[in-house]
Amino acid sequence: HTVVYRAPLNITTQSIEDGYMAHLPVTNDYGGAYSRENIIHLEKLPKVALTITIVAPGCQSSPLSITFFPVSRPYAYFSLRGLYPGLKNVQFVLSGLSAADYDTPAPRTWMVHGRNPICYTLTTSPSCFQALGCAWNEFRGFCVNTTVPLLIDSIPTLFDQESSSLLNVTLVTPVRTSLTVTFVAVSRLVFNPSMITLPAGTTNFTFKVTGYLQDRDGIVQESFYLRLSGVDANTYDQTVAIATIRPKIICTVAIPAPFYVNTESENFVISCDGPPEEEVYFTPVPKKGITFVPVGMSVGSAVKMDSTTSTGSFFAVSVLQVIGSFDVKLTISGKNAARYEAVPIVQTRTLPSAAVNVPPRFHFDEYATSEEVHVDLSAIPPYPLYLNLSVIDNKTKLPAPADVQVYPTQLIYNGSMRSTIYATGYTLGNYTIIYNVSGQSADNYLTPNTSSFEIRDRADGNAFTYRLRLGYQSKTACRVSVGMNSQVFYGQDEVAISDNFCDTMIPLALENSTGATLCPAQPSEYRCREILATTGTVCYWYKNTCNYIEEMQGVAREFAYGSSFIAFVTQNSTVYTLGANILGQLGHSIEYNLTMVPDIPEPIASISVGSGHVLALADSGALYTWGGNSMGQLGITANVLQSVTVRLVEFPFGELITCVSAGGEHSGAVTTRGELYMWGSNEYGQLGQQSTFRTKATTPVIATRETFHNEVVVSLQLGESHTMVATDLSAYTFGNNNQGQLGRPGWDEWQPAQTLLWYPTKYIDRPTYASYLQGKTKC
Repeated sequence: HTVVYRAPLNITTQSIEDGYMAHLPVTNDYGGAYSRENIIHLEKLPKVALTITIVAPGCQSSPLSITFFPVSRPYAYFSLRGLYPGLKNVQFVLSGLSAADYDTPAPRTWMVHGRNPICYTLTTSPSCFQALGCAWNEFRGFCVNTTVPLLIDSIPTLFDQESSSLLNVTLVTPVRTSLTVTFVAVSRLVFNPSMITLPAGTTNFTFKVTGYLQDRDGIVQESFYLRLSGVDANTYDQTVAIATIRPKIICTVAIPAPFYVNTESENFVISCDGPPEEEVYFTPVPKKGITFVPVGMSVGSAVKMDSTTSTGSFFAVSVLQVIGSFDVKLTISGKNAARYEAVPIVQTRTLPSAAVNVPPRFHFDEYATSEEVHVDLSAIPPYPLYLNLSVIDNKTKLPAPADVQVYPTQLIYNGSMRSTIYATGYTLGNYTIIYNVSGQSADNYLTPNTSSFEIRDRADGNAFTYRLRLGYQSKTACRVSVGMNSQVFYGQDEVAISDNFCDTMIPLALENSTGATLCPAQPSEYRCREILATTGTVCYWYKNTCNYIEEMQGVAREFAYGSSFIAFVTQNSTVYTLGANILGQLGHSIEYNLTMVPDIPEPIASISVGSGHVLALADSGALYTWGGNSMGQLGITANVLQSVTVRLVEFPFGELITCVSAGGEHSGAVTTRGELYMWGSNEYGQLGQQSTFRTKATTPVIATRETFHNEVVVSLQLGESHTMVATDLSAYTFGNNNQGQLGRPGWDEWQPAQTLLWYPTKYIDRPTYASYLQGKTKC
């Protein structure tokens, strides 16, 4: 056999020129020293494939390996990147199907130095770039032995999911051949473009960056760098930059209280956790029947915010009768709109217009005070509501006379919806109350209706013009109440000589310097009492002597005689008593010594005295009593025969007393409503009640209006065992008639009936009719 020997094919390489470190420190993918391109040349292309791998410890080869094919060129280039200074050994390793056909190239060495000192001696760009490890700084116009920077614009703070404006990157030295820039970040940043290849001559390029926060991120600083590749990669610095990302601006809306249709709401307040850099606009989305109006800085219907503010407000206006809840949604626009989270939708509601419910028409008598009437709201106001009242005379259409008043003149509703008023006056006529609302809640209420009232003539031409007033003064009204043995007035005088019946009352408050001699000169109890009644000199009979009570002269304004005792009301509304005290009628334990009654809790307006008990009417309309109680004449619930302690007489809730009178052992009271209450002995029918006839009533019992033909009771006078009642139209009597004191036929009459001898046109300005009645009448 013939053996053919074929010599291995040659692979030639060239020596590698020394390199210089151009950038320190070195990272995995940037920095170090870069060699020039080195050639690998094959004597002949391989039949199949040949791979040459460049192995150089302390260096990186680009590419790492080169593969040749039968149809490829027989040469290729590679370059080295030295990671640190020193001598590097470069070896070539063959592999592939054709590897056995070639000799392995001899190893090469590459010396890597520090920075190249020659760079600073080079004065032109071409000569600078020809030298290894040198770069020409175009901005400064000289050659340096380092890489040159890439200058990135300052990156503003990014909001979550916000893209920056175009950012510029400036190349200090224009690209000589080509340069590829890739943006690299760990997370949260996205670049547009993410990679860009720059051709020769490029001096700048632009990009945008968008930040994306992860859940629960606060403000985050995220770094990124520009990875360089291409022929000119070793000319430029690897540039690292930082972008700051913050959460979107969060805004909330504070909602006002619900508001009423056809009114304006209070302000909705927008509060954001930061201001914008440039203007943004919050626009409420319109709703049916609701319009929104901005407050302060605005553009059209939008609330405007700029770099100086992070709050704004607007209010809603109800323009239709649309009642109920509705959503309030805001849209955000403007250059910085993307920086804002969507504003949460809030909800409020409109309410039906509230009303002021005025009282119905009412009336009262002249000189009287009306009952309290309600002025209520249909809904509690969200803010204090003021209701101002004024009164108009229906006849003149002018403000009412000064005496006609409604109290209070202003009602204040603060967290409430109920109030009351009352009226008073004496000028007869019809009047209208006008109500005006004011305050923050005024627009929430419909214009109130008016209400009306009438002041009536309570006597209307009849016998009595008695004024229904609390604390009514007995002398003014000529009301004299006496007990069993009183002998002040008999009432048997003929009508023709009775014109001065009331005029004989002398004011007790007048001082009388003659009392010390006048009183002792009286020989009998009758004369002693007559001096007190006719001259106002304070005399009192006890121990068979008429005594002058100097302490009461000029102090007492009212007196009343009982059986062997007397009671006074002073100018300062206190009560003093003097005389016998068998039944506790003095209200204290000091017999026959003038002493003030203790424990009366309030000022007393008037008194009335029976045989052995006392009724004391307070200014407030309350009634107090003490003394004998054998027939229930005190009107108290306690089962006692007598009480020296002052007791309160209880009436139904709301009843106020304006007139009282005490008989021998029975009592009566008239209320401001014109009702009559009677209690005590009913032996002779003097209570006007059939149910207790011949017995007694221990607590006040009302005499129904039907008893007096539905007429209003205005006054009463009690004798020893009979009763006289005056209504606004007539006069009635009942009780004991053994001496004709009822002024009509009969004996013991429990049924109230009109008198026969009554002259309704006589003494129309006097509230008494006692002198008109025949018989032994004690008024």
